[in-house]
Amino acid sequence: MQFYKPMREKSSVLVAMAALLALVLIAWLALRPARVSEPLGADAPATAFAASRALPVLKFLGQAPRPIASDANARARQYIVERLQSLELDPQVQIASAQSSRTGMAGEYHISLGVANNILVRKPGSAPDHAQRPALLIATHYDSEQPDAGTPIAAMLETLRALQHGAPLANDVIFLFADGEQSGTLGARAFAGQHPWAGDVGLVLQFDAAGDSGPLLLTGTRGGNGKLVAGWLEAAPLAAGTSALSLVARHTPALLAGGPLDRVGPAGMRFANIEDGADLSPRAAQASLQHAGETMLALTRHFGNLPLAYIGSADEVHFALPLVGQVHYTADHVWAITRLVCFMFFLACCLAVKHTGMEVRMMVVGAMCFMVLVFALAMTAAILWKGVPGQGSWYLLAYVALGIALFIELQRLLHKTIGTQATTLGALLVLVLALAAASWAMPGATYLLAWPLISTLLACGVLQLPRVAALPHALRIAILVAGMAPAVLLFAPLLQQLATLFSAARSGLLMVALSAMLGLGTMLLAAMRRRFLAPLLLLVCAGAVLGASPHHAPAGQMTYLNDASSWKAWWVRDQKLLAPAPVRKVAFPEVAVLRDDDDGQRRRISFTLRSQNKAPTIELNVEGAQVLAARLDGKALAGKRTRWWSLSLHGGGARERRFDLDLSSGSAARVSIEERIPGLPGGAWSGPAQLGAMTISSDMLVFR
Repeated sequence: MQFYKPMREKSSVLVAMAALLALVLIAWLALRPARVSEPLGADAPATAFAASRALPVLKFLGQAPRPIASDANARARQYIVERLQSLELDPQVQIASAQSSRTGMAGEYHISLGVANNILVRKPGSAPDHAQRPALLIATHYDSEQPDAGTPIAAMLETLRALQHGAPLANDVIFLFADGEQSGTLGARAFAGQHPWAGDVGLVLQFDAAGDSGPLLLTGTRGGNGKLVAGWLEAAPLAAGTSALSLVARHTPALLAGGPLDRVGPAGMRFANIEDGADLSPRAAQASLQHAGETMLALTRHFGNLPLAYIGSADEVHFALPLVGQVHYTADHVWAITRLVCFMFFLACCLAVKHTGMEVRMMVVGAMCFMVLVFALAMTAAILWKGVPGQGSWYLLAYVALGIALFIELQRLLHKTIGTQATTLGALLVLVLALAAASWAMPGATYLLAWPLISTLLACGVLQLPRVAALPHALRIAILVAGMAPAVLLFAPLLQQLATLFSAARSGLLMVALSAMLGLGTMLLAAMRRRFLAPLLLLVCAGAVLGASPHHAPAGQMTYLNDASSWKAWWVRDQKLLAPAPVRKVAFPEVAVLRDDDDGQRRRISFTLRSQNKAPTIELNVEGAQVLAARLDGKALAGKRTRWWSLSLHGGGARERRFDLDLSSGSAARVSIEERIPGLPGGAWSGPAQLGAMTISSDMLVFR
C-alpha cells in the first residue's frame, strides 16, 4: 500500500503542532454552546411563550424538594391546580395506587409501592370529529428529590396560558403532571394502566429536566419517527438533539427512556435539559426556560393540528453539524451506507496486502489488541474518575487529554510489534464490525461511525494517487486531518453529553467513545510519529486539573437519625455518622411481631407496622435470608427470589400495615425499617439552613 511507505517519515514538530491545533479547533467548533432563545418579557404577545411569566412558578417550586406523599408535594399540587383553575381550565386529580419493581446489577430486588396524585387537564379539540381523533399527550412530573427540576412544570403552565389565548387546536390535548416519578414512575404507571384517557392518546411528548440549563434536547423517540422528526425540525425553534441520544438514554434513568408512558399510544418523543445551571446568570437561566417553553408550545401547536392516526413512518437518523444544522435521512439508507463502508474497507485491505505485504492474520491480531486496549483504558478511566470526581469543561479536557496520551503510547507499542498497517486496519476492522452491529440493533447511532469511516477511508484512498503521494509531507498530513474531522465533529458533543450525564461508575463508557474516535484517527497518529505528543497531552491534563476551579461533588444534606437499636440520635451525611444529635420527640416505628415459624422448608414471619410520624416514605430492607414471597395487607407483591430484597412504601400515613414474608429456612434474618420524613426536628439544628434535609426514624427486627 503506497500510502504507508512515504508516511513513515516523522512529521516535523511544526507540522505535528499544526495538525494538533487543527483538531482542537474542530473540537471547539463542535462544542460551542448551542444557541437558545432570547427570553421574552411580560409585554410579549399573549399567544407567545414568555419566560418572565413562567418565573413565579420556578420560584415557588424551588422553595423545597417535593418527594411523593410529602407536605411540599401536596403544596405543589395545590399550587398547580390553582394556576390551572385561574386559566379557566378544569383540572382533575387522579388518585391511584401503583407498584414498580427493578433488579439491580448485583441481583438486588427493589419494589416501590404507593399512592400517586396525578394532575390532568384535557383541552377539547376544534375539529368536528375531535372525539374520534387520537389525542396529543403532553407529560412531565411535579415530584422531585431536589428543589429544582421545575422547568418543565413552569413551561407547561405557561404553554397552557398561551394556548388559552390562541386559536383552538384541532385535536384534543391532554396535559399530565405526574406524581411519583422519582419513586419508581408511580404516577406515569397509574395513568398508563388505570386512567381512561390513556386509551385515547395517539402521540406522547414527554418533558423532563435531567439538568436545569442548556437547550432542550430531543433525547429519544419511539414508533416510526420520520414524521415526528420532520415535525420537530419544522416547528421547534433551534432544534437540538441527535438520534444517538436514545442510546444514551437507555442507560440514564433521568432521561425517561423506557418509562411507563412508552406503553401509551403508538408513538412518542422525549425531551430534556441535561446541563447543570448552578453557575448560570439569571438571564442565561431564563434563556433556557424560554427555549424549553417555545419548543413545547410550538410542538403542541404543530402536532395538535396534525391528524395523529397515521403519525408513524419510517425511522430517521438525525444529527447536528456546526454551521450546517440538523442533518437527517431515512433509516432505510443505513444498510446501503454500511455496505459502502464495508466495500471501502475491503479495498483498503486489498491495497495493504498488495503493496506492503500485510498479513491478514496480523490485522486480526491488531483488531484483538485494539479491543483489549479499549477495555484497559475504560477500566483505568473508571478508577481515575473515582479518585478525581470533578465535573465541568476543564475536567473533561483533562480526561480527554489523558485518554489520548495513553492511547498514543499503547498504539506506539503495537506499531513496533505488529506493524503500522496491521495496527491501523485492525482498529478500523473493529469499528466496521461495530457499525454493522449498530445498523442491525440501533440504526439511529450509526452516523457516529459511518461518516467518519467513509472520510477516513476516503483520505486513505486519495493518498494512493501517485500525484498525491508525491505531495509534501505537510499536505498529506492535512489530508489525514480532513479525514479525521468528521470523527471529531460527531464524537466531541457525544463525549460532552456522556460526561454530563454519567457518574464516575459509568465513566468507562466515556473512554469507550473516546477510543472509538481515536481508532478512526489511528492513521493520522501513526503518520505524525512524534514522541512529544503524549508528554504534551499529559501536561495539558495536569494544567486543566490544576487550573480548574475546585468542583467537587456536593455534600449530601444533613440527616437526623433517630435509632431505636441504640436509643440515640445522630447527625448523618453521605451515609456517615458525624456526631451525636440532641434527642427530640421523634417517634420510633411502631412494630409488632405476629409470627415467626420455620418448618424446615421455609420460614414465615409476619409483623405489623404503623408510622406515628405519618412518614411519607417507609423503607424496608431484608438481609441474611432469601425472600421467597411477600404480601402486604394480604395482597401479594410482585417478587423475585433474592437475598437483597427491599421495599419503598409511599403515602401510608398513620395506617397500620401487615407484612407477611416467606424466607429461606435455616438462616437468621434482619429486617431494617426506616421512616423518612422531610425536614429536621424543631430545635435540633442551629446551623445554616439545610434545604432538602431529612429525618430518619429507624428500627431493626432480628429473627434468629
